[in-house]
Amino acid sequence: MGPGHGAPRRIAAAVWLLSEGAKEFGSERMFIGGESAGAHLALATANRIQDRLGALLHGLNLVFGIYDLNGTPSQHDNGGRKDLLDPEGIRMFVEAFTPGMSEEQRRHPDVSPLYADLLDLPPALVSVGVNDHFRDDSLFLGARLLADERQVDLAVLPDSPHGFTQLPTKMAATFQDRLNAWWNERLMGNGL
Repeated sequence: MGPGHGAPRRIAAAVWLLSEGAKEFGSERMFIGGESAGAHLALATANRIQDRLGALLHGLNLVFGIYDLNGTPSQHDNGGRKDLLDPEGIRMFVEAFTPGMSEEQRRHPDVSPLYADLLDLPPALVSVGVNDHFRDDSLFLGARLLADERQVDLAVLPDSPHGFTQLPTKMAATFQDRLNAWWNERLMGNGL
């Protein structure tokens, strides 16, 4: 779903997929993740299902996500580093996703998952490039997860812009190796 589909509809669809997916695919253990807006959706969904379906969720893979829709410092200024995003484009997408919402309304955990209670989240791999305008979103999320004593692996990749996983670079390959190792650890560590 694109920016024209607001936060509640996107999260409801993802919650439905997790709850019905367990029945449909015969699994009692699921992982959720995404890149950019997909990472936002994954975290917001994980927050929403903690009380009902949290036992199904065994890991979060959150890659260069936006977690505070009011804007973290790097969303406004990434130090002039080369990136695929810019502050004006970010604001345009946020406005399309949250039409008519005030700053206070954007702090609701369904909209800005950085403001949610993170105490019951499963282990997470949080990844971002140094050049990314969403860098601080990932750094703040990683710090919150650590402070809440959640298991988190924070990967901050040098010389990497937003969307670096789709670029033919050494950092993209390094990230893929780290992601594969994280998946293997989660799968073997849980006897899945």
